[in-house]
Amino acid sequence: MQSTRNVQYASITNSSMSGNIYSSASTFGELKAEDAQIGVLASSGMKALIKDGNGNEYQVSGDSTQLPEGDFKMYFVNSKNDSGRN
Repeated sequence: MQSTRNVQYASITNSSMSGNIYSSASTFGELKAEDAQIGVLASSGMKALIKDGNGNEYQVSGDSTQLPEGDFKMYFVNSKNDSGRN
């Protein structure tokens, strides 16, 4: 089990859907189970992007995606652009 770290999250399209939690989750699925708002954002068709403490960014590919060990930020963005293409 990982140590507890700060996870900041935000929806790019809805500023009221943001916050931070302290979590020891090691996967995205565990994190969704810990925080209802993250679960809502994840189930709304948005894609999740993670930026770790070293500045590396990557896209969450599913519930089994491993989370960074240290503090990190998570952004939820539209999965499709205005024209409907990915």
